[in-house]
Formats: sequence, structure tokens, C-alpha cells
Amino acid sequence: MSTPDEVEKQLLAHPECPTETWWEIAAKHPVSATHSTLYPLLTLEDPARWASIWETFESRCHTHSLDVAIKALWPTKAAQLVAECLQRANLPLRPLPTEWHAHKAMLNAAMALSARSNNLQEAGWETRHIFLLRAECAWQWRRTVEYLRGEVL
Repeated sequence: MSTPDEVEKQLLAHPECPTETWWEIAAKHPVSATHSTLYPLLTLEDPARWASIWETFESRCHTHSLDVAIKALWPTKAAQLVAECLQRANLPLRPLPTEWHAHKAMLNAAMALSARSNNLQEAGWETRHIFLLRAECAWQWRRTVEYLRGEVL
């Protein structure tokens, strides 16, 4: 028996999915939406709506969404993505025995980059640190999506 998520993803992938239903499900499963046959048509028709969905999705880049993405890329592509993130932060490459280690390594890279970019003695460093951490998380998520879409060889 299919789970509710599986049923939604099947409906999302169906070429005759009603438009409003597609948008509702796409908001819950944006990565799956990018693989649906209706994606190019509906996002062309209403790019602002898609941008809003994607922006919301990107803002959660280091939560459940990243876990799902790492599992989808595991093991080869996930290791390549994490190596890229660690290199960007000038952190040493380490073995990644599990998906959890990959996720933690990406978080560490984001934290290291944002911490290095701040002078912690100055007033307002917390705000800059959070801004830079979010910016790095957004970069990591965009790069993860490129991997998911097969744009990185």
C-alpha cells in the first residue's frame, strides 16, 4: 500500500494532474515537482508562484530537505558534494561512513565559512554570522539541487 507522500508524488508526476492540485503538492515536494511533466509549463505560466515555493524550500536547506537530498545522492554524488563544500571552507576531507556524517560535514563547512568571515570583536557580529550562515546554506542547497538534477558530472 502506498503512503500519502507516495500518492501525492504519483499525482504530481501525472500529466493530467489538476493545476491547483499540482501547485499544492509542489509546495510540499518541490524536488519531485521539478521532475514532473507539468513543471516546465506551470512554472513558465506562473514563475512568481514557483519562486515563492522554491524560496521557502531553500530557506530550510539544512533541515529535512537536505537529509532527503543527501539520501538521494548517497554515496558517490553525496561524497563529491560534501568534498566541494569542505574545500570551499578550507576544511580537511574526511571519510563519510553514513549520510549523517555527510550532513554534519556540510553544516560544519557552512559554520566555518560564516565564522571566518566575521570579526567577532565588532558589534553586531551575531547578525552578520547568521546572515552569512544563511547565505552559505543557500549556496549549498543550490549546489545540491544541481547534483540532484544531474547537472554536475
